[in-house]
Amino acid sequence: MMQTHDVPVHRLHRSLAALAIAFAALLGVSAGATAQDPPKLKAGSEAPSLGGLDIVSGDIDAFNAALDAKVTVVEFWATWCAPCKKAIPHLNEMSKQYRAQGLQVVGISVDDQRNPVDPFVKGKGDAMGYLVGWDKEKALSGAWMKAAGQEGIPCTFVVSNKKILWIGNPHDPKFESIVKLALSGRYDPDVTPQAEKLLAAARGAARVGNFAEAAQHYDKALELNPKVTFDAAIEKYRMIAEQQDNAEGAQAWAGACLELYAGEPAELSELALFLATDPTLKQHDLATASAAAQKAVEASSGGDPAALAAQARVLFLQGDSAAAYAAQHKAYRLAPAESKSLYKADLDGYKAARSKASVGG
Repeated sequence: MMQTHDVPVHRLHRSLAALAIAFAALLGVSAGATAQDPPKLKAGSEAPSLGGLDIVSGDIDAFNAALDAKVTVVEFWATWCAPCKKAIPHLNEMSKQYRAQGLQVVGISVDDQRNPVDPFVKGKGDAMGYLVGWDKEKALSGAWMKAAGQEGIPCTFVVSNKKILWIGNPHDPKFESIVKLALSGRYDPDVTPQAEKLLAAARGAARVGNFAEAAQHYDKALELNPKVTFDAAIEKYRMIAEQQDNAEGAQAWAGACLELYAGEPAELSELALFLATDPTLKQHDLATASAAAQKAVEASSGGDPAALAAQARVLFLQGDSAAAYAAQHKAYRLAPAESKSLYKADLDGYKAARSKASVGG
């Protein structure tokens, strides 16, 4: 079904449709019956190849490795498509913001001719700094869009581990959140819908004070895949700590989460920051936060900037500005160049606090 911002790719499908009708007539099969066939490509399917494109920006090695990225966004667009042009700044910003986390963005032009594509992309410069190719033979349009039953552009595919996670419009509010979840390994086209139903049931039960039933729903969500359903662990803690006002029970659940996420630096880091800094909590658990941060650093062998930054934040809140500065300094050194600014402000803050403490001492 065509979405609100889609533009029909009549120029793309006109010749293909004519061929399909002629071929169907030869076989004695109506074109209408063919149109009713379910899409062959959907969320959960293996992603087709990106081979056969004419490269507009980027190089052959980057295109060959595009689907090997942690998450790949493949967008079909055209220079004549107004909604496509409107999506370019958002895609470009996402490309820059999440590249260090493993995002690769590929724009595939479905223009009938290449001659408008090159000057368009060149004119954009850094404002369209992701990979761009031209679908000269319309083979990729068929293998991706037509196979997925998509009839309009812009059309976007989110891919991880060469598996399609989501198909839709880049203007969809869910698009960026799904990319972010995919980058953290927390989106699965099979698990996520099931988990969302369980989380909704848990929230409903908790609202009416049926905390035992809510806990069962949260636990069932976690059983599906604890990494994908990390939100269930956090929500269960919040329910115990805030709605039940059970500090001891909350601390016990936080301790259980340390085991549940053993070896997962991203989840342990986020757990640490949640326990130490979340403004909605009446009481923060710095002891468990410290343990989670330490486990996150150990799980990454001390090489994850985010884990080190989480440890630095907890250490600072515990009053050890010198240790906080040391951890943040290491995080800053290990961070990719495009992400260093994210670590600099805290580094400067810890340095100032360390100097103040030293003078005061």
